[in-house]
Amino acid sequence: MGYYTKCSIKVITGYVNEHDFNTEMDRLSQCDGWFRLGWNEEHKMLPLNYIKKASKKFKGVVFEIKGNGEEDNDLWVVYIKEGKETDRLKANITYRPYNESDLLY
Repeated sequence: MGYYTKCSIKVITGYVNEHDFNTEMDRLSQCDGWFRLGWNEEHKMLPLNYIKKASKKFKGVVFEIKGNGEEDNDLWVVYIKEGKETDRLKANITYRPYNESDLLY
């Protein structure tokens, strides 16, 4: 049993024909926009490595992959461009301080 993360993927810079991207992802793995990441024996997230491979075919395109893990506050984003990826950027959740005017009753 592994650790799973629900993820979304979108293009933030450039243009990718959705059919072309899905065809490429189908060739490498399975991805329908929302998918679950698991860890393989080498501790690499799948299918993140497939997205990296597919991104090489789309020059100048930046993909944003957002993750929501099983544990509380396990929110992160990774950017991928032409086979290169950023570190996993973890969300920083902050709450504003107490304010008397926020009270409803």
